[in-house]
Amino acid sequence: TEVDRSVDKTLLNVSGIKCIIYGLNELNSSKTSSLPITVLFLLHGRLSKKENLDKFIPELYTPNPDRHLLVVTFDHRNHGERLVDKKKNLSWKEGNTSHAVDVYTIQYGTAMDVSYLIDSLPPVMFPNDEHTISEWVCSGISLGGHSTWIVLAHEPRVKLGIPIIGCPDYQALMADRIVKNSLTMGPPYFPQTLTDLIQRTGASNKPEAFIGKRVVVLSGGADQLVPWEFSQPFVDQLQKMDHVDVEVKVYEGSGHEVHPEMLVKLRNAIFRNSNAPRSKQ
Repeated sequence: TEVDRSVDKTLLNVSGIKCIIYGLNELNSSKTSSLPITVLFLLHGRLSKKENLDKFIPELYTPNPDRHLLVVTFDHRNHGERLVDKKKNLSWKEGNTSHAVDVYTIQYGTAMDVSYLIDSLPPVMFPNDEHTISEWVCSGISLGGHSTWIVLAHEPRVKLGIPIIGCPDYQALMADRIVKNSLTMGPPYFPQTLTDLIQRTGASNKPEAFIGKRVVVLSGGADQLVPWEFSQPFVDQLQKMDHVDVEVKVYEGSGHEVHPEMLVKLRNAIFRNSNAPRSKQ
């Protein structure tokens, strides 16, 4: 007989942001509710939606856990049920001049949404103060991986992040795409105001924000869309810093896709003590 690996789902509306919460019903009915509670934000990729992450959820749970895991998914801005304008999700080749602006403002906006939800979810999930969240974790795939890097750079309550096929250096990534598309850095494709925004808010410009944090970086060695070469310099920089715990796994031969072992790495990162970054010796 097959083991039932389904995880209960609850749909919550947080002031217009619809969230799927996995594991909430089990927590509320569990006799082991004294376990610490970890909330994982799992962020989807570009042109996807929160429901498409459903297939990954069972892989994140483990028998006899040392904590209760709640997984939260929601739509990026201008995606899924938050879609306002399809054209704004098109590429340069498809006629969207503001492609670079749109992609960055979406990933940055999603990172701000994570902080907003950290503030707002507890009273929505637990109106009777039934539980207290012990740990907030963020992971995401592709565009969601880009957002995860920004969350780590901006949100002090997130001490553990697992970016999957994402990049911390948007400027470098898109400069390469500009060249490949025979365009030029500058208006209208890459205005100076976008460069200024990235310099203020981009993860690769805020290495000091990663002190005291743990990052598990999961990328594909053959990824042509988000090549590892544009993440590596900043990741190398983090690895040389004290009090930043960095684990890196680049899957040789793996393209812009979720390698099955990435989900194992994600699960293992969650179910361990992530609050004590190691100093460099």
